[in-house]
Amino acid sequence: MSIVRFFPLPLLLACQPDWTDIEVKDSLAPVDSPDTPEPAPSDDPSPTDDPSPSDDPSELQPPIAIITGPATVQIDDPLVLSAETSSDPQGFELSYDWFCSDGSASEEVTITLPTEQEQEIRCDLTVTANESELSASDNKDVRIRDGIAQWTFMVYINGDNNLEDAGIEDINEIEEGGGSSDGVNIVVQFDRSRNYSNADGNWDGARRYLVGAGQSNGIDTNYLMDLGRVDSGDWRTIADFAKWGADEFPAEKYALVLWDHGWSWSLTGTELQKGISDDEGTGNYISIAQGDLEELLVDVTDHIGQKLEVLGMDACIMQSWEIAHVSIPYANYYVASQDYEGWDGWEYKGTTEDLNDNPSMYGDELGESISYRFFQSGDLTQSVVDLSQMAAFENKLDELADRMRNIDDRQTFMQSARNSYSYDGDYGFDHDIGNLLNNIANRTNDSQVETLASEAGELYGSVVTSNYAQGWASNATGLSIYSPTSDWAYDPSYFQATWAQNSKWDELIDSFY
Repeated sequence: MSIVRFFPLPLLLACQPDWTDIEVKDSLAPVDSPDTPEPAPSDDPSPTDDPSPSDDPSELQPPIAIITGPATVQIDDPLVLSAETSSDPQGFELSYDWFCSDGSASEEVTITLPTEQEQEIRCDLTVTANESELSASDNKDVRIRDGIAQWTFMVYINGDNNLEDAGIEDINEIEEGGGSSDGVNIVVQFDRSRNYSNADGNWDGARRYLVGAGQSNGIDTNYLMDLGRVDSGDWRTIADFAKWGADEFPAEKYALVLWDHGWSWSLTGTELQKGISDDEGTGNYISIAQGDLEELLVDVTDHIGQKLEVLGMDACIMQSWEIAHVSIPYANYYVASQDYEGWDGWEYKGTTEDLNDNPSMYGDELGESISYRFFQSGDLTQSVVDLSQMAAFENKLDELADRMRNIDDRQTFMQSARNSYSYDGDYGFDHDIGNLLNNIANRTNDSQVETLASEAGELYGSVVTSNYAQGWASNATGLSIYSPTSDWAYDPSYFQATWAQNSKWDELIDSFY
C-alpha cells in the first residue's frame, strides 16, 4: 500500500522548498571611461620602463601579515609556522620578526618550534616593508599535545535563510553536550542572515568556532574568526572551512556535515536543479546533479590526504543512492535522512556526549549515534550507508536494469515504484530501494528479473548499516532512488550526472520514457 499525502509539509517541516527562487545577476561590468589624451612624454630619462611605487608616504599601504600552520600538533611531530603568504601591496620586500611565548624567535620567513612536551605557545609575527618601513602584525596560538585528537567533527551551518534561529540552537546543543574535548574537536562555521533572528547579539556574516561547553540560550563559545559576509551557496566556501578545520585541528578521523535546506539530488518542477545549502543572500546553492558536491569533496579530501570517515547531511531528503554514489571515493560512511527533517534537525547534544564518551568509535558507530539520537527526538528517518559496500550492490543493480530494459518490463517497474515508500507519497519521483526491489521480485513474470532483484536486495542489506524510520515514513529502509512513475517527473539533468556515467540505472529510466 502506498503512502498518500497531500502536501501538509509546509506546516510541519523545515525543508519544504520555497518555490520562488532569487535570480542572481552578475555585478555590473565596468563602464569604459571616455577617451583621454595620451600623457606627454617626459623629458626626464628613466632607467626602466617599469612603474615605480609612489614616493609619497600618504599613498603607501602597510603590508599584510599572515601566519599559516597548524593550531594543534602531537608531541615530537614537526611544527613550522610560516609567513610566506604575507605580502605588501606595493610589492616591497618584507622582513620578518617572530617571537613566541616559549622564547623561540626568528627573523626568517618561517619559524620551527620545539615539540618535546605538552604546552600551549603563542607566537607573534611582525612583518615590515623594507622600503616604506610600514609594519603589520599577526599572532597564532598553538597547542602541543600528547597525541592528536581522534576526531575533528566539522559542521557547516548555512543559516543565511529562514533556518537562522535553528543554527544557534544546534550550536547550543553541541555546547550542552560538552563541546570539544581532548579526543574530539568540534568546529563550526555559522553563516547568519540579516533578516530572521535577533538572537545572540544579532550579528550577521559568518564566524568560525572551536565549540566548547556551555548552557545558555546564546552561543557561549568565543569565535576564532569573523569572516564577514560569505556565499554559503558556493562549494568553495564550504571547502575552505573544511580545509581550515583539518589544518588547524588535525585528527585521525574527520567528519563533515552540511547543514541547511536540502532537496535531494534535484528539485523537479522548477528550472533550477537544487541540492543543498541555499544562501538567500546570494540566491546560490550547491548542486548535486551539476557536480558542485563532487568538486567540494575532491578539493577537501585531496587537501587532507584521506577520505572523510563520515559525510553527513543535516537537511531534508538527502539520503539517496545518487548522492551516496557521488560520495563513494571521498568518504567511508554517509549519514542523512530519506524524508523531510523537522525544524531543529539533528539532535547534537546526545551525539556530542556519545562521541566524547567514546572517541575511539569509527564512522558506522558515529552514524548510529546520529541516527538513533535523531530518532529519539521524534523525527522521521535517518540512516547510515557503508560506502565501501556500494560497488557490489551497484553491479547487481546494473544487471537488473539491463534485464528489465531488454525485456521491456515497464509495467512491473511502474507498479513496483508506485507501491514503494516515497517522501512525497504518491507524487514522489524517488522511491525506497528496499521496497522497490522487493516489489519487483514479487510482481515480475520473468524468473531472471526475480532472481536479480532478490540478489540486489540481499546486497542492499549490507549497504545500510543503520536505519531508523517512524511515522508516515516507517516503511523507509535507508536509501531512495530516482524511479519516476509518470512523464512529468522525467528530469533531463539526471542523465548528465556522475551516476549516469558510471551505472545503467539511467538507461533503464530513459528506455521507459
